[in-house]
Amino acid sequence: MDPEKLKEITQAASAAVKDLDPDLKSLAFQTILEKLLAKEEGGPRGVTARKTKRRIQAKGRSGGSARGGAPSDDTTKKLLEGINRSKYPAMHNLKTTKEKSLYILQIAKDEQGVDGLTPPQISRILDQTFRVKATPQAVSMALMGELKFVDRKPAPRSSGGKVFSYRIMHSGEQHLKGLLDRAEKAE
Repeated sequence: MDPEKLKEITQAASAAVKDLDPDLKSLAFQTILEKLLAKEEGGPRGVTARKTKRRIQAKGRSGGSARGGAPSDDTTKKLLEGINRSKYPAMHNLKTTKEKSLYILQIAKDEQGVDGLTPPQISRILDQTFRVKATPQAVSMALMGELKFVDRKPAPRSSGGKVFSYRIMHSGEQHLKGLLDRAEKAE
């Protein structure tokens, strides 16, 4: 391919991603560049940088694919920015992933008005806000066996696998209150 044409295509891909979230830029640039190169070399017709940019922007807004993805990553960002871990020292007195996950669901609901999170969201908040390791799989296993404490609903996911959103129920709130009361007395 002509070096000038390659430079033109690269500039077009760069222009298409200039206003995107930094987390999406690299992937978007690569995708757009591949599509433009394929089009230039006689690949699939009808793929333009503008269409690809719209698809990637939709992915960024939804937290998943443009066709309906996972629960919004904006929710996770809101919680990561809004939860002050120093207000919840009892988190570190809780023993199990189930207890810590219930506490995250309670904090999200009470403090941020977010009623329902997926295991990856809970795991990320535990890890990044409270510096407590818990994989999404561990959170999922802990909560799926406690349906008396949480409500579980399917949530869309772009990768095709199943993921559930969990909401803390009244019995879960009462159970957590008892745990936190005992934890305070033990201090």
